[in-house]
Parts: sequence; structure tokens; C-alpha cells
Amino acid sequence: MNRNKIKSVTLIELIIALTIFTMVILGFLSIDVFSRYQLLSSDRRAKLQNEAAFILDHMTKTLSTVIGSVVEEPVNLTQVSGTTQQVIGFIDNGSGIRSTNANVSYCYNTTSCQAGTYILSFQRPAGTGAVETLSTHVNFFSANLVNRNQLNVNISLCWDPDNQPHPCGTMDNPAISMNTTIRFPGVSIN
Repeated sequence: MNRNKIKSVTLIELIIALTIFTMVILGFLSIDVFSRYQLLSSDRRAKLQNEAAFILDHMTKTLSTVIGSVVEEPVNLTQVSGTTQQVIGFIDNGSGIRSTNANVSYCYNTTSCQAGTYILSFQRPAGTGAVETLSTHVNFFSANLVNRNQLNVNISLCWDPDNQPHPCGTMDNPAISMNTTIRFPGVSIN
């Protein structure tokens, strides 16, 4: 008798095939999840860098018109615990003389410019003009007068400055820091 060989898939072969198929699918899914996660983190970091560059450029353009006098600094700084709360600069009135009426203000986490937590705002003239919010991601701001003609500005931004649920500097909550030196045009005699 000639028996026909019956070909079939055994249970072990089926389990091996399903295991290999599952591993391939999980590999593709993990690559997809990882790339989406990296894209989101990179996008957040790029937005923070653009925001910090905008703030420093805004400050540089505005404060480079600030002028001091022989007896007064070109800017007044209010600091609390090493963090600058307010920078008020007095602008040239057009004749090379410091004007006490024409000024600009940058405020961080203070009520004097009607700012809230983690907000850096701009106001012209200081104390009376409309408040423009420059950022809501700032978690550190510092401005130090190096000499009568230079101001060093350091700023740190975090995607979620409240550190909830992830602390600043993690992949889910990226953070960046930037600094610049702003040079003032000169000192007036008045």
C-alpha cells in the first residue's frame, strides 16, 4: 500500500511562526513610537530655542537704545534671590540725553508688570503702557550689569516650567538656556 503523506502544520510550528510575526510587528511599533517621541521632543526643543532667541533679540534691540548718565546706571535692576524680577531702561530722548519719561521694562514673575508665574513680559513705558507677554515658559531669568555699558542676560526656558509630571530637562519636558551681552550706546552728561 502506498500511503499518501499528509502534510500539515504542527502546533509547535504555528507557535514559532506566531512568535516571529509578533516580534516583527513589535519591532516596527517600537520604531514608530520612538520616532514619534523623538519628533515631539525635538519639536518642543526647537520651539523653546526660537522663543529664547526671540526674547534675547527683543531685549537686545530695545535695550541697545538705553542710555545712562554720569551718575546713574543705564538700567535699574530689581533682584530677588538671585533672580532678576525687573529691568527698567531709560531711553535716549533723541538728543543724546537720558529721558526719565521714555523707558522700557522687562518683568519676570512679578505683579508690577501684571505678569504671572513663569511669564516674561515687556512694557513701554514702564508702569503705564500695555503689557506684552514675551514667553510663558521661562523658569529662570537673570540680568547683571557688568559695567556702565554692558548688561549680561541669562535665560532658561522649560516646556512645562511647573515640572509636572516630568522635571525640566527630560525628554518629555525639554529645557534650554541662552545668554547674551547687550551693549549700551554710551553715557549722557545728564
